[in-house]
Amino acid sequence: MRLSLCIILALMLTGCYKNESSKTDTLLYCLENSPKSFNPQISQDIATLDVTTHQLYNRLVKIDPTTNHFIADLAEDWVISEDNTQYTFSLKKDVPFHDTEYFTPSRNLNASDVIFSFQRILKQSHPFHSINNNLDVDFINHPFASLIDNIVKIDDYTVQINLNKPDATLLSNLAAPY
Repeated sequence: MRLSLCIILALMLTGCYKNESSKTDTLLYCLENSPKSFNPQISQDIATLDVTTHQLYNRLVKIDPTTNHFIADLAEDWVISEDNTQYTFSLKKDVPFHDTEYFTPSRNLNASDVIFSFQRILKQSHPFHSINNNLDVDFINHPFASLIDNIVKIDDYTVQINLNKPDATLLSNLAAPY
């Protein structure tokens, strides 16, 4: 049984070998197919989600794979109110947007960008809410719409999420790759 698994694994990895033309500082990452998009709201195939949710996009918090504790990602730190209905996130400063040969960001990430990202989920009237022709079941099924009362910009690098009621899943939902 183990020998069969080893043979199958060896055959699967033969497409991921380093050849003479490979650069020494290049990471080769083999997918089952090409991503259909780099926007997980438009395409939800495994290749798109694998590339975008883990490689391209950041979250306010993420989960440390070793300790399973919440750790900062775009947020520098956060404070939870005593009644567990207010989450105040201090954002990291100097977080640049992705830079390409055809796009050079004119500014760094700020609180308005975080609010924009949430508003496109929360408000059906938001211009970017339905760019996927309403195929995004995560927006429909996600608890944010019924959980979040409002999101307030405290200053350029501080955002406060106010909940309708205490909810123990907020941080885990914010840390989720989708």
